[in-house]
This record gives sequence, C-alpha cells and structure tokens, in this order.
Amino acid sequence: MIRKGIQTGEVSMVIGTHSLIADSVEFSALRIAVVDEQHHFGVIQRGRLNSKLYCASSNSNMEDAITDDSSKSDAYMAPHVLAMSATPIPRTLALALYGDMTMTQVLIFPVHDFDARHLLTLSL
Repeated sequence: MIRKGIQTGEVSMVIGTHSLIADSVEFSALRIAVVDEQHHFGVIQRGRLNSKLYCASSNSNMEDAITDDSSKSDAYMAPHVLAMSATPIPRTLALALYGDMTMTQVLIFPVHDFDARHLLTLSL
C-alpha cells in the first residue's frame, strides 16, 4: 500500500533507510533526497539513488504532461541530493572543496524546540 502510494505520487514525502533505493521501490516524482551519513553509501548505492528519475515510475502520469524539450529535460533530471555527515570522508571533502559538490552549512538553529517524540514506522 505504501509502495503503491510512493509509485503513484500519492505519498509526497518519505523518510526511510537505504531500503528506499531498492529496485522494487519506484518514485513518481523524486526531486530531492536527504542522505545522512553519506559515507556509508558506496558507488552502487549512489548510482541507484541517481537512477530514481522523475518519470521512472511506469505508472507516472508526468510523461503525458510533457509538451516541449525543456519539460522533458526537467522531467528526466536526476534528484538533488543533500548529503549530511558529522564525519565526512576525505573524498567528500575534496569534492566539496575542488569538485562538483556545493557545501551547505546550517549556521542558525530553530528558536523553538519541537516535539520529536512521535515516530511512525511502516514496512515497505
């Protein structure tokens, strides 16, 4: 049921483990992925994440909505990835400093604490 909602786009936000990059999970419109402890991901896992294209789902209605070349390039764009880590590996640091990676820093924390006691876990 959840997997079907992810595939059709009914589910707009998913929080999960590396199981979300399994071949059996299809996203209707994956536009951004936030990855914690990115250094645990290998080349294969990063490739799987990049292969989760916007129109990758066989049930996606987006292909019908594409009318021009610019829409096609947007539709088939790989998702943006925000990788978080308190302990980046040297390769990640080198990419951030010299390569094809932009560094983002959170310098201001929320003023108000939020209640993080609610937890929902569902199996895919």
